[in-house]
Amino acid sequence: MKFKRVLISTVLVLGISTVLVALGAQEGAKDQKVESPKVLAVLFYADWCNSCKTLEPNLNKVKRDFQGQSILFTRFDLTDDFTKDQSAQYAALLGLENYYQENAGKTGYMLLIDRQSKKVLGRITKQNSPEEIKAAFSNALAGKLAAG
Repeated sequence: MKFKRVLISTVLVLGISTVLVALGAQEGAKDQKVESPKVLAVLFYADWCNSCKTLEPNLNKVKRDFQGQSILFTRFDLTDDFTKDQSAQYAALLGLENYYQENAGKTGYMLLIDRQSKKVLGRITKQNSPEEIKAAFSNALAGKLAAG
């Protein structure tokens, strides 16, 4: 009987502790400020694109270094009719329909776009090294246009 009471008490304490920890984690998430990004980093991508297969690993090496900074990494997927349609709608939502239409069918590069002015701050291709990509992201966040 005493063992049963101890067991029930232990389960209750563990249950309450778990709930309190979960509530604390949720409270921390509520306190986290969410802001619109300053820079949109848009990859023009397709599954069949060989340049994309070369570029993407280099992008992935660098992107996580910019976690918490005001840059949104996203893509327009031009793989097939469905993904093209979805990407066109997404481009319109972001106010980037002109870039989508101008570059329709072209893949294997990333545009760095100022979210407010919609100016292209940089262009990244498979020729860029991870170091050059990192510099391009930093320059875009600083509002600097890429050279050339």
